[in-house]
Amino acid sequence: MNAKDTARLFKALSGPPRIAILHILNEHPDTLTVEDLVDKMDKAGFPLEQETVSYHLKILLYAGLVTYRHNWHHHYYSVCPDAFAAMAEALCPFMAEVEVAV
Repeated sequence: MNAKDTARLFKALSGPPRIAILHILNEHPDTLTVEDLVDKMDKAGFPLEQETVSYHLKILLYAGLVTYRHNWHHHYYSVCPDAFAAMAEALCPFMAEVEVAV
């Protein structure tokens, strides 16, 4: 992964609502609609309008962090595990001297 791709991934993670969206999607691997996400975001302390959630999803989609499938009138979103594996790989050179507690 080149520097521009890595920067795009990390830039997409720069907003707390986007981190919350990823956490919610990760907790629901069966995929969620925007309407589902708006409801779950509100319960998580992020009361956002549907347009705002859609905006954040667009950024996460562009970065490759989420995927979607279209079914009739809805888009169903889910986390893209490959993107997170690529991010972990991009961080490996910087982690050689760091101990990480899990």
